[in-house]
Amino acid sequence: MMITAGMYSIAQSRQVQKLNSVGKTVPEIMEIMKLSRASVQSYLPYSKTVYNLDERSVGADRIARWREKHKKISES
Repeated sequence: MMITAGMYSIAQSRQVQKLNSVGKTVPEIMEIMKLSRASVQSYLPYSKTVYNLDERSVGADRIARWREKHKKISES
């Protein structure tokens, strides 16, 4: 929230935001900055999620893994 409001800024967050503003994707920024997906997303301002994209949020990845795990358990 503080990043979105422009109240929090460190060199790393500014670099992530700069890379994002020139069109780099989250995976590209992860590779360039050597950061995890969660770190990159935490440095980007909040934006409403568009569903069914190739790039998912950390939470969406976690939910997908949970659903897959429980699907396998229920099939056993």
